[in-house]
Amino acid sequence: MPSADNRIDRRDWGLLVLLSVLWGGSFFFNGVILRELPPLTLVLLRVVLGTIILLPLLRAARIEFPRGLSGWAPFVAMGLFNNVLPFALIVFGQTYIPSGLASILNATTPLFA
Repeated sequence: MPSADNRIDRRDWGLLVLLSVLWGGSFFFNGVILRELPPLTLVLLRVVLGTIILLPLLRAARIEFPRGLSGWAPFVAMGLFNNVLPFALIVFGQTYIPSGLASILNATTPLFA
C-alpha cells in the first residue's frame, strides 16, 4: 500500500519537466512548420498522424470499433472538440504571436496545475 506522503520527489519533478518539454516543444515545432504550411494543413497533418499511430494500437489491444453512424458520432464530436478545434485555435494564434511566447505560456501549465 502506498504511503500517505504527498511530497513530490525527484522522479515526479523529472516527469513534470519532461511533460513541459514535450508539451512546449510542440508549439516550437508548430512555429517552424507554420513558415511552410497553412494552419489548417498543419492541424490536418497532426490529427491524421495521431490517427495513424493510434488505430493500430487499438487493433492490437483488440478494442472493437463502433458499428454504424450512431456509434461513431460521439467519437467524431470528441475528436472535433478535444483535438481539431483546440489545435486549430492554437495554431491560428501562433500566426499572430511568436511560438516562443506560446511555448513558454503553455509549457509551464503542467508545473502550475
